[in-house]
Amino acid sequence: MKSGLKNLCVLLLASFFMIGGLSGCGSSHGSGAGTTSGHLLAWKPPTTDADGSLLTDLAGFIVYYGTASKTYDNSVDVGTATSYSINIHAPGVTYYFAVKAYDVYGNLSEFSAEISAKL
Repeated sequence: MKSGLKNLCVLLLASFFMIGGLSGCGSSHGSGAGTTSGHLLAWKPPTTDADGSLLTDLAGFIVYYGTASKTYDNSVDVGTATSYSINIHAPGVTYYFAVKAYDVYGNLSEFSAEISAKL
């Protein structure tokens, strides 16, 4: 079993962002990326393992979110998708988001960097 997934979070850290008009949450890319009923959480998938070798066993991602920093009450397995539409109607409530990657063996990475947004 490969153990390179342990440090995948480092690869996710620099490429985790929200799109859809949220200020202070990273990059906005292109038109049409946001949704009318929510915001799009997106990230670039890692391409190399922790040891620098080609990543061949990445199986998917889990998005975690909640209303307290580092306390995620909700999670969604998005499979191999590299984005997730957040459809939460809680005006003025700050939500916190993080992603974990998992491999074909079921190993989970550490959490990505956390981002937050007032929805």
